[in-house]
Amino acid sequence: MTERIKIVKPLYGGNGLGFREGKAVFVRFGVPGEEYSIALTSECKDYDTARIVEINEKSPSRIGPECPNFEACGGCSYLHVSYDFEIAMKQEIIADCLKRIAGMDGEDLPAIQVIKSHRFGYRSHASVKSRNGKAGFFRQDSNELVAFPDGGCLLLSPEINDHLGNSAHPGNEFIIAVGHDGKCLESATDDIEITEKELGIEYRRDIGGFYQANRFLRPAMIESVRGSAQDRVETFMDIFCGIGFFSLQLSSRAARGIGYDIQKNAISYAGKNAGINGIGNLEFHALASSQIRIPARRPELVIIDPPRAGADKKTRRTICGLGPDRIIYVSCNPATFARDIRDFAKAGYRLNSLTMIDMFPGTMHIETIGTLNLR
Repeated sequence: MTERIKIVKPLYGGNGLGFREGKAVFVRFGVPGEEYSIALTSECKDYDTARIVEINEKSPSRIGPECPNFEACGGCSYLHVSYDFEIAMKQEIIADCLKRIAGMDGEDLPAIQVIKSHRFGYRSHASVKSRNGKAGFFRQDSNELVAFPDGGCLLLSPEINDHLGNSAHPGNEFIIAVGHDGKCLESATDDIEITEKELGIEYRRDIGGFYQANRFLRPAMIESVRGSAQDRVETFMDIFCGIGFFSLQLSSRAARGIGYDIQKNAISYAGKNAGINGIGNLEFHALASSQIRIPARRPELVIIDPPRAGADKKTRRTICGLGPDRIIYVSCNPATFARDIRDFAKAGYRLNSLTMIDMFPGTMHIETIGTLNLR
């Protein structure tokens, strides 16, 4: 049995929100303003989930997806709408999270600036699945392979797609990456080193280590963080620093920088990268963010770039205890970003600027850069 429902707003994760007899319904691939005949796929206490059976009222922003695997592959969420509408939905999701979770509104909620680039061909590395000689991604919520279509995945760089179409693959899952030299490498382990270059800094990393995937927007992300840092400081801290992506770029803006990350291999590379670039005013420590102790000399600037879970409660308390003049928060999850901003606001910080940088076009992922100043 089907029911009619209208989508009122987008939700983080790629769903649209509608209501059925006053109860929230999450509709996969739901587009705001459209009306559907739906079939329920699950019923929970506080909400239901549903799939679209028929589109009764279509949005003018709906388009035909350029990938034949859309809706089958679990990689993309927004290829059925124009890119401008995708950007608008992501901005709405960020604002909604900050209003609902952080309690921000009016003057407390800054305008969301947008940085974007090409919708396709942006990924310089990815984790790929392989079965019977075919490469692809898993169907959503399953271990069933959806093989890449002819020509490859729209999100991957042309070099990667060419390589995938002309080579055998190691094992059932492998990582593929293209470095600054345009050469593709793939591995089932982390023992291959990749060299990257951004804005005059050389980075080395293992192929499985975290590194921003959007080859077009990495420089813009660095520039945004450097711009938010503003004036030269005596000391900055970079929490969740990885291989030193931001630390190395900010080293010229400070007398001293300290980076922390729980991944020992990443910290090893951070130190190595500082040496390669002749940077001597940085130190790096393999330490969980929750174990950082407040030093005698407080940093004027703290940069954090946590995973999707955000900064845990102890880390948030530590940052507030450090009392920096400015916090730059790079986030890949608007919900945990809003939660953490709420705690920083309670400690006396104000969100002064907010940028959405669309590092993962076509997908549900939303990257933001927020700058908080001590009131």
